[in-house]
Amino acid sequence: MANFDSRSAYFSINDGADRDLTAYLTDVTGLPGPTGLKDATTLGDSATKDFAGIPDSTFTLTLLYDDTATTGPEAVIGALWSSKANATFRYGPKGSTAAFLKYSGTIKIADMDLSAKAGDQQKMVVQFKLQTVVTRGTF
Repeated sequence: MANFDSRSAYFSINDGADRDLTAYLTDVTGLPGPTGLKDATTLGDSATKDFAGIPDSTFTLTLLYDDTATTGPEAVIGALWSSKANATFRYGPKGSTAAFLKYSGTIKIADMDLSAKAGDQQKMVVQFKLQTVVTRGTF
């Protein structure tokens, strides 16, 4: 089993241009997400049975706040939140080097939290709602 440091992770959003948000990222949770299995167990079964249903998935990013036009996460994600538009994402748990594992899909912003805490660096927590299934591939 190969071990790697999660600081190598990569995350980008494409809203017409590819926006690399890796430098601001502190946490990614929920990817690749649940499979959407649905229960198909009947009374006579001796064990549970499932079938593939439609996934209803979300994932969350925590990022350092920056509103620099076109590159800062608030500028990129805030514009998507305001417009309610779809965007695509690419996530590489090990990074974005050729042949590394990549998860991708289409998203909408479900929630954006810009809470502030005295004495702490400003962060933003963003929940994304998947509009497609997550695709597993490589860079």
